[in-house]
Amino acid sequence: MSPTGNSYRTLSNALTSSFNVPEDEITPQATLQDLQLDSLAQAELLVILQQDFGIQVDISGGHVTRTSTLGELATALDELRAAGAGAL
Repeated sequence: MSPTGNSYRTLSNALTSSFNVPEDEITPQATLQDLQLDSLAQAELLVILQQDFGIQVDISGGHVTRTSTLGELATALDELRAAGAGAL
């Protein structure tokens, strides 16, 4: 997963604009926990990403947790987009 990919950029933009996460804290290795996103913020983030990418995101699947890295999340988003739909 390249940190310059579209999913990663969209994820980074959502974190800075919707959750006021400083840009210097956003790295592919950072976890949602590192960025202090609680479960409500995590759910809100997934809704934002679902709207931005037009994909179905199932937050109950447990594949995205507070210990998921931004790189892992961006990779999962890339895979869902390539498949045309799906659930995280």
